Amino acid sequence: MSDKISIHWFRQDLRISDNPSLIKALSHGRVLPIYIFDDVNAGRYLPGSASCWWLYQSLISLNHSLNHNLSVYRGDPLDILKDLIKRFDVDAIYWNRCYEPWQINRDTKIKEDLKNHEIKVESSNSLLLWEPWQIKNAEGLPYKVFTPFYRKGCLQAESPRQPLPAPNNLQLINDQYTDGIKSLGLLSQIPWAEKFQSHWNVSEKAALESLDNFISNSLNKYKNGRDIPSANHTSQLSPYLHFGEISPHQVWDALQSIEHNTNTDTFCSQLGWREFSYHLLYHCLLYTSPSPRDRG
Repeated sequence: MSDKISIHWFRQDLRISDNPSLIKALSHGRVLPIYIFDDVNAGRYLPGSASCWWLYQSLISLNHSLNHNLSVYRGDPLDILKDLIKRFDVDAIYWNRCYEPWQINRDTKIKEDLKNHEIKVESSNSLLLWEPWQIKNAEGLPYKVFTPFYRKGCLQAESPRQPLPAPNNLQLINDQYTDGIKSLGLLSQIPWAEKFQSHWNVSEKAALESLDNFISNSLNKYKNGRDIPSANHTSQLSPYLHFGEISPHQVWDALQSIEHNTNTDTFCSQLGWREFSYHLLYHCLLYTSPSPRDRG
């Protein structure tokens, strides 16, 4: 193991279990775990107030899981990363890929710049069961319709990988000059979101508990019950999946370990719809861009 310092850049993977990029960074040496609230490149895609509330709670929980070693920043990630490289003698940066077009554009530029300065940059997949470029039709082109995408593409492709356990030995450092999560300004001055606290527990642990609760108590009525608002037969996993308190691999793997029926298959297909949306986003950028894109 090297004495050099690496950075793990948390993005939509706010957990320590089944986090391939974090595990790779830890195998490299001591790790500076960071989160950057990018209000420069996001433009009109900046998260709204409800999303910012969730993000704030999730970062608080993640920081606790990291023994209070999470360093947070606001601004342009490339500028922030360059500053950290100078101050901490960083020789490698790891992150898990994001797939929205603005994120791909940003990450491609960051990779190119840092590699030109001889910094190792490695990205991994933690957000999707199948990479967007992995699923193609018989002509080698991306799918445009969900059913063949899922039935002929995903379900006939290589099975999703097994979830990775949480690392036991977190060799972490922190940046003493970071101002903390509150400095990101994620919470509104008006406490309109206080009622959220009574409905949602935002943490990696809560996400895993929600999955277990759904499988034990609601999955057997999911196919029809999901359409009844007054019934509690949905998974309530969407925000956890979006922010990464739980990975789709953890959800998929848990479902494969139980007997399949129409309810299980219906819920798995909903995970397929999530995959399809990212598939379309990625290929929309690829086929409208004047030049080939890196995969972030």
